[in-house]
Amino acid sequence: EGGYGGGPADIAEKMVAGRMKKFAGEIALKGQPFVMEPKKSVADVLKEAKSDVSSFIRLEVGEGIVVDDGPSFAEEVAAMAGGN
Repeated sequence: EGGYGGGPADIAEKMVAGRMKKFAGEIALKGQPFVMEPKKSVADVLKEAKSDVSSFIRLEVGEGIVVDDGPSFAEEVAAMAGGN
């Protein structure tokens, strides 16, 4: 008997395999929902367009954005007081 509620081992094995397949599909590019039409996967859109992905670059949200914070509050106060 398997570790899932006393069921047979083959059922537990299929459950684990199914969860792993779902997880792999969610993290792989082609398994992810297409941004413009979330009901379709990237693979579905590529198939409809008779196209394929040769390479891609993965970016995190906000990655690569350089923000110039400017002077700090203390520096602004010093500049207004004539300290600089």
